[in-house]
Amino acid sequence: MSEQVFVLDNSVLSAFTRSGWFKSIEFWSDTHKIVTSERVWETEYVPHHERTEVPRWLSVEEANLNELVTERSVRLGDADYSLLRLTEERPNGVLVTNDKRVLTKAKENNLGTSWGSKFLKETFEQCGISKESYRGNLPKYFKDVPLNSEVRRVLQDAEKL
Repeated sequence: MSEQVFVLDNSVLSAFTRSGWFKSIEFWSDTHKIVTSERVWETEYVPHHERTEVPRWLSVEEANLNELVTERSVRLGDADYSLLRLTEERPNGVLVTNDKRVLTKAKENNLGTSWGSKFLKETFEQCGISKESYRGNLPKYFKDVPLNSEVRRVLQDAEKL
């Protein structure tokens, strides 16, 4: 069986950082490889955060856009396509993003996907984030990620499994 992989978009990395949960992503590293693209890390994440060193649980990988299977459009940038390429390369890859355009393009190409908010909820429920930290920082997450009231309610009502 192939290794399970989460390919994380900047929207997820940044939202977790601003909410105080960045290190909580490591929770998944025992069961999943955690990847982002070099383009996302260097051009979208690092310029906006004080973190430049890549944590040991995160693999920052170059994506060859010349080998991209997904048809390109002008709606998405190179960083987005680099994530799609990394997901294409992995049979058990799941692209985790809060960007509807990226998620839609991934689904159109039959790639594994997950909303970043679902990833957050599962991280909390599986004990990757403490109850105190989750409840205390959820307002920061809501400020950072535009969500409808139904999704907000689902996140607010989440409980440990």
